[in-house]
Amino acid sequence: MPGAPPAGNLDGDPSELKWCRQRWLGWQPADEAVAAIPRSALGLYRLRSAGSREVAYIGEGKIRARLQAHLAKTAKVTTLQGQLLADAAPLECPWVAGPWLRHQRLELETDLIGAFVLSRGQPAVAQFTGSSRSSSVKRFTAAYATMLDSSCWPRALFMTKGQK
Repeated sequence: MPGAPPAGNLDGDPSELKWCRQRWLGWQPADEAVAAIPRSALGLYRLRSAGSREVAYIGEGKIRARLQAHLAKTAKVTTLQGQLLADAAPLECPWVAGPWLRHQRLELETDLIGAFVLSRGQPAVAQFTGSSRSSSVKRFTAAYATMLDSSCWPRALFMTKGQK
């Protein structure tokens, strides 16, 4: 099955609406987004503290359900991720739905997390803080290393400004 290449360069400010050339809908309160997003919408989303420019989490999946799950974590804190998101509340998000298959959404999410790391030098604060942090970090690290070593990815995409 075909992959899903990034929509654009993996650079820029992760808080911008045109980040990585996805067609993000505007930043809006997460609870309002939950009410507006169709149940069946599949795609990508970001979370941050309302009014902040610092993204706390990048995700993919059934957008409405994922946002509901994150909001529930802030109401009943049982994980580090829930605590970090509760500390950042109220949350706001932009999202983008697309026709991607699951593996394609995961590829795009990995691209966005990698772009965030290139921009900030580390993952978003709540990114790998769910219940299985070590397995998530291992999956991301392996995927990122594969992308860097792959001949189909121009290495310049992954270089910081000082390395180019």
